[in-house]
Amino acid sequence: MINENINQVDNLDLLYTSKDFGWDLIKQDINFRQVPYFINLYTSRGCKYNCSFCYLKDIHQLGIKNRFRRRSVENIIREIEYLHNTFGINVVTFGDDDFLFDIKKVLPIFEYLKKRQIYIEHIWTNIYN
Repeated sequence: MINENINQVDNLDLLYTSKDFGWDLIKQDINFRQVPYFINLYTSRGCKYNCSFCYLKDIHQLGIKNRFRRRSVENIIREIEYLHNTFGINVVTFGDDDFLFDIKKVLPIFEYLKKRQIYIEHIWTNIYN
């Protein structure tokens, strides 16, 4: 099924505007017995590449433009801060298709995590170069 009227949001910060980033909706499902508890975050959508082995190639072949869009560093850090202060989250993973695409954009996030002693369990990302 192809949605002909697809409307992609260019500024992803507009999707993450609530004070709790929507996490309040699932707080009853957080398993606090899991130590350390980690959260999988998504900071971007899309990918700049068109690798033959990637599922995004199928999306490209359907004629759907898959542009890379990233949330602002400030918005990402605000979400991590909220999760850390509210739920005690001290381990995160990043599930973006291409989190490391522009290292200059993620370095401030890494610096923040280091300063707050919040650890990265895994980065699910493509590494192009």
